Amino acid sequence: MERLNVYRKLFYNAPEYDVLHDKRETYKMFKKYFKRDALSIDNFQDLINFSEFIKKHNKIIVKPSNSNNGNGIFIINFEKEKISGMDAFKKCLFKDGALIEEFINQPGVLNDLYPYSVNTVRFITYFDNDRDTYDILASFLRMGFNKSQVDNSTIGGLSAAIDANTGIIRTDGYKENTGKSFEFHPDTGHKIKGVQLPDWNELHRMLDEIVRINPDLKFVGWDFAYSDKGWMLVEANRKPGFYAAQMCNESGLRPIFEKTLYKEL
Repeated sequence: MERLNVYRKLFYNAPEYDVLHDKRETYKMFKKYFKRDALSIDNFQDLINFSEFIKKHNKIIVKPSNSNNGNGIFIINFEKEKISGMDAFKKCLFKDGALIEEFINQPGVLNDLYPYSVNTVRFITYFDNDRDTYDILASFLRMGFNKSQVDNSTIGGLSAAIDANTGIIRTDGYKENTGKSFEFHPDTGHKIKGVQLPDWNELHRMLDEIVRINPDLKFVGWDFAYSDKGWMLVEANRKPGFYAAQMCNESGLRPIFEKTLYKEL
């Protein structure tokens, strides 16, 4: 009930959050931090632009514009799949449009942990306009599982808490709704706890810039991936999940919620 009350206070009649409901609008606002090509698809008039896009990128990820929890997301690898450009384009036509992105190449330890998906760091932040600063309510790594190409915990991925100051994974991996934890990733055998994530100071600098672009977006779940271009923004989510944050944190987050988010109640 507390969560629902917070959501009502924050999001009811709050048009500023519309930018997070549509992935195409999110890309426009935070394009600088995506560090990769993307293309909005609405209808057949976008076919020529799509054709030019896939000439440059032989592997793409397709995201329905208003999807969440990884639903509807898929990858097209033109080098491996026998699919024509037209058939690929038809797959990308969703009722409410889609965002087509250049695929992220994931190097180093994050790829070692799990190579089948792009694994992302989620920061859940609360921006306090009175103090003109923000608090990190939770930070955790999300990884795919069982060769899934997406890392969302709600559809079976693993989550592990991160020490927000150091970038070191501080827990085992947890699987939502099962009560199971994993010291080693079942797909790769790589130990999860103790992994140092790369260029952590760079990621903090990026986060500090991003949360200030629109301070009216007070409560956001920011997803970042590490690539051969450094850290980049993957998505920005309104209503980021409380469950995964508290599950892999190994304790409830009420104390920090009371100091920050619950001010909205």
